[in-house]
Parts: sequence; structure tokens; C-alpha cells
Amino acid sequence: KLSACIGWDTDTIGAISAGICGGMSPTIPGNYIEMIERVNNINLTQVSEDLYIHVL
Repeated sequence: KLSACIGWDTDTIGAISAGICGGMSPTIPGNYIEMIERVNNINLTQVSEDLYIHVL
């Protein structure tokens, strides 16, 4: 969230960094996901399911 709110290209850098970290680790600890969802007020499972439906 911080990288998205600072300004300039920090939101893009945050997204790229998160993607790289996710690609380097086969699993993301559940407590990290819970924290991201809580801080950003988002349900990542629902978002991923919605994206999956649209891709099909």
C-alpha cells in the first residue's frame, strides 16, 4: 500500500517487486496474504476468481 501512495512510479515498482518476490517463492506465507488483504481492504481470493472467470 505504501508504494502505491507515495507517488511517481512507486506503485509500478511495488507491483513489479511483488511479482518478482512471488515468482521466486513457491508459496507465500498465509499471514502475509492476510496482512495484505487487511491493509488494502481486499479479498485476493475473490479477485483472482473474478479474473479467472473473465480470462475464460
